[in-house]
Amino acid sequence: MAGLRPSAVRPTIGTNRPKYLSLSPSEDQVGKLLRHRGYTTLAHVERAITPILADWQNQPQLATGFFTRLRKARRALTAWQVLKVMQGGRVETNVIHYSSVIIACESQGAWEMAIDLLHCMKIAFVEHDVVSMSSAIAACEKDGRWECALSIFENMIVSAIPPNVVSYSSAISACEKKGKWQEALHLLQFMQSKAVHPNDITCNSAISACELAGKWQIALIILETMSCLKVEPDIISYNSALSACEGKGFWQLALQLLYNLEARCLKPNIRSCNSIMTTFCQNRQWMHSLNLLQSMRVFGVKTDVTTCELAIAAFEEGGQWHLLTRLLGRMCQSSFTALKEQIFHNRQLQYLRAS
Repeated sequence: MAGLRPSAVRPTIGTNRPKYLSLSPSEDQVGKLLRHRGYTTLAHVERAITPILADWQNQPQLATGFFTRLRKARRALTAWQVLKVMQGGRVETNVIHYSSVIIACESQGAWEMAIDLLHCMKIAFVEHDVVSMSSAIAACEKDGRWECALSIFENMIVSAIPPNVVSYSSAISACEKKGKWQEALHLLQFMQSKAVHPNDITCNSAISACELAGKWQIALIILETMSCLKVEPDIISYNSALSACEGKGFWQLALQLLYNLEARCLKPNIRSCNSIMTTFCQNRQWMHSLNLLQSMRVFGVKTDVTTCELAIAAFEEGGQWHLLTRLLGRMCQSSFTALKEQIFHNRQLQYLRAS
């Protein structure tokens, strides 16, 4: 080795790629589609995959990896066009192919395309499965289409396709987005009757649905029930419950939730603190507002415009001008300059609207 010249051991630039590094025909064609920018037409897709259709006719499973790459690239429309070209070329399409495209629709919130694909599966005599149906529900959930999500869910029951935790969670989340708390609660109860174990996403979505509908009692019941269901509440669970309790007369409840949150070794965030501060402000609890401001330093939670405005309002209502002066003095520090300017701007707008 000592006698060899450096050029003898240095790889030659521009040599052909070794066979074990060469791309398969499918990988090469999907690469061409992914590199294409702008709208991809059906004719463009047909030209791209025609050279590999013969291989797919003999081995339909080869198309699975093709769809996987399109799904990861969030190219749902292109994947659907590939399906059409396969059907036109009399290449077998199976539930895995359809499910891959529907999952791509889910990631992009293309709920209409997902529903169309379910119809296409029927026409092609491809049976639905839990993955295809659950992914279609999730696609509807992304756009808040709770009616469509529940319709697909009901079709699963009618078709004897047992929904799993993903199906239930997506359907409940779709109801949550529109504050449909009764539907969300019914799904949660139905889920338990079918011995499907909920997870934190399922419960949090149900709590949030109750929060948006102002059903704070039910939100708290679900929060308390989570431990019985062997689901650990997280900060999202408590934030939704705290938001549901915002209002006059609920400050003790908000304080208790904060204690429970700390007892579970959960760290409150800015949303938690602002929800509690809102409740204290509405109930003129200036002392608790002051304690919360001090606790936020311990928690390492930075105050924002909302926090400061609520604290100022609480101190004003309580006639605690020395505390208000102290808070404003802190805001005059360099790190609070932006907050101060924003708060003063908001106050000016309030005065203008009032006048």
